[in-house]
Amino acid sequence: MHLPTLLLTLVAAVTGASAGSPQQQQSNSQPILFAATYTRDEGWINGTGKGIYTYKLDTTDGSLTPWGVTPLGINPMYVQGTTKAFNSGERVIYAINAVSDESTEHPGSQTGFVSALTLNDDGTLELLNTLETHGGSPTHISLSPDEDFVVISNYGGSLTMFPLNADGSLANETFHQEFPKGSKVVMDQQATGHIHSTTWFPNSKHVVAANLGSDELLQYKLDEKKQTLKSLKTVNRPPGSGPRHMALHPDGNIAYVVDEISNTVGVYKIDKKAALLSKTALQKITTLPDDFTNSSTSADIHLSSNGKFLYTSNRGHDSIAMFKINENDGTLTSLGFESSRGNAPRGFTIYGNWLIVANQNSNDMYVFEVNSKTGLLEYTGNSLAQSTLRSRTVRTQMPSPTRMRELSDSKRDQVVVSLLQCSVDGVPRRGAIKEVTAKFRVDRRTISMVWKKAKAEEARSGQLRADYSGNARGRPMLDLSEKLEKLRITPGG
Repeated sequence: MHLPTLLLTLVAAVTGASAGSPQQQQSNSQPILFAATYTRDEGWINGTGKGIYTYKLDTTDGSLTPWGVTPLGINPMYVQGTTKAFNSGERVIYAINAVSDESTEHPGSQTGFVSALTLNDDGTLELLNTLETHGGSPTHISLSPDEDFVVISNYGGSLTMFPLNADGSLANETFHQEFPKGSKVVMDQQATGHIHSTTWFPNSKHVVAANLGSDELLQYKLDEKKQTLKSLKTVNRPPGSGPRHMALHPDGNIAYVVDEISNTVGVYKIDKKAALLSKTALQKITTLPDDFTNSSTSADIHLSSNGKFLYTSNRGHDSIAMFKINENDGTLTSLGFESSRGNAPRGFTIYGNWLIVANQNSNDMYVFEVNSKTGLLEYTGNSLAQSTLRSRTVRTQMPSPTRMRELSDSKRDQVVVSLLQCSVDGVPRRGAIKEVTAKFRVDRRTISMVWKKAKAEEARSGQLRADYSGNARGRPMLDLSEKLEKLRITPGG
């Protein structure tokens, strides 16, 4: 799939945001935007979304055209996509399910889920696989600069990293770290650690995690050989700040951190040689008007396409704060505020001169034009309401994680047999996994569950023989676990 894409996380029917790195627009094509949603009542938000929504953006006037919606279990509320094509020639989209279910891999602990999906030419999504995030309430996804690793921020207080397979699917977790301690300055949000996002420095192996619960920016270096993250220096934000997201200036010298609780932006110099943040901030500036006294929390942050302006969103003040960037030192000067036209702008994304904001509580999106000279925003008149988002449903073969766990034993065996029957010498022919996925409405994670079940039975009985007479070519069936070994299927893969 070669269309340029935008990635926007929408949370009730619509909401907050994650901007990806869109490809350069091609002739005779339109950028496509993916909007992720909450799908159930969480108490603090009544999610009414149906999955991941797809839109086309008209770059001549900023209008959005609904394209489809793909169900993906409960609360698929954040998406991130690749800019490169994998060995299949397809780009891959990653999505998280913001839940805190009991882990099947680590009983007694909570987990969400992360899925890898391919983007078809018609805008639909096709599931590659789904894995546990090994932390509750995942909230953010980031890709390493070479797009060989995915890092998941679990708001429940942990970081998890997954290598990517040659086809873009998720391999087993290779790094996981818990953050139980919070700063306890604002007890209802900082009693424990809450990892909200990670940001990779371009063309480097360094990544920064924003710990909203501890008021810390945690710096790491990727060890590709060991497939792990090495902890480096930690940078402290002012107590009670609640760092949420980070944006980097395109010249690589400056980082901007938006603080959810204190409604501020911290400006940091980057040591490009060491790929580390300065210990102290160059500047701290408010995201709200001086005379505003009501409750509000900062949410998202992005730079303009030309790198001259910075924008943040305010939930409560319901606005986009606009800043001019000093070209000499990177510090900020307020340009004022533009109404988001809705309630609680959790997130937004920027493509060229278009800024698209998603309002969580009013379930709508609005499109603004960015003045490349002044940095000011002008409403284009283009918007989408909740009812518009349901204009078309795309039928997909995509089960939710819950349905996968409830698969019957007989159907699990049928899935494996079908895969083996379209294999040659124990190796699935090209397209076999896709055919089995469509036939049984399951994904590769189901195969890993069968593998673990077979191994458990084998451990109890000492020997497990498949009770099938032969495969499609008339050869004797091997021991089931041996066949799965030949297929290179491992738990969680």
